[in-house]
Amino acid sequence: MPVWSKIKLLILNQESEIRNPKSEIKQCNHNLKQMKFNWGHGIFIFLTIFLLTMAFVVYKSFQEKNALVESEYYPKGLVYEKQIKRIANADAMPEKISLSELNGSVVIKFPSIFKEARISGSLYFYRPSDDTGDHTEPIKCDSTLLQKVPAGKLMSGKYIVKMNWTMNGKEYYHEEALFMH
Repeated sequence: MPVWSKIKLLILNQESEIRNPKSEIKQCNHNLKQMKFNWGHGIFIFLTIFLLTMAFVVYKSFQEKNALVESEYYPKGLVYEKQIKRIANADAMPEKISLSELNGSVVIKFPSIFKEARISGSLYFYRPSDDTGDHTEPIKCDSTLLQKVPAGKLMSGKYIVKMNWTMNGKEYYHEEALFMH
């Protein structure tokens, strides 16, 4: 076979290998039309979305703060009978303790029986939404039977003021809700 005919064959083979880009696009579109959505694809998509959702829920649950109301709730539950008696003692008092927010401070007005009595106790400002906002003050009423707690020590929001005191050897307990602005 002459050399020219071999070269001619090589050129023809190379030209047949060169493809037309338009025909390749038509071939791809044809292949996509043949690929149909079946139940296997649906299961894969469902499981992928489900797993991503579960991963998101686990991530968000680890971001949530879960503080207990009381760190030692079991021992306190065992001696709750004493607490019931303290509450009954406070309810039996002829005058009640009152709370109000006035001029940038929390004003606690104690009953007149506090005037002659020896009193020791504490005021616990419990913030249910965030334990970092809790605050404790000793009971120190002045000659007008008032105690002022500066509002700067407390954050805005709901507080439960838990008052626990001993008066003339008898224990008392009273709690009241307070909304700081």
